[in-house]
Amino acid sequence: MCGRYFLKLSPELLQKIFGCENFILATPSGNITPLQSVPLIVRRRMGAGRWGLLPDYALDDDKVLCAKLKNARSETIAEKPT
Repeated sequence: MCGRYFLKLSPELLQKIFGCENFILATPSGNITPLQSVPLIVRRRMGAGRWGLLPDYALDDDKVLCAKLKNARSETIAEKPT
């Protein structure tokens, strides 16, 4: 994974593709960064959330740590606290 990703589809199209019961207003972007609010789909419901990795040992909302931890290596995921 890299430090940014691209959201090309409109919320209405995401709603149609995933069969969501609702949609939220979101603007497609070619430069989505960690901590940016993005649409999330869980159990056919669309909501907003922040993208990033916040480990269990972090404070409640440690934005600096979350921005630094964009990726977790699959090779060491069972060995490291992150």
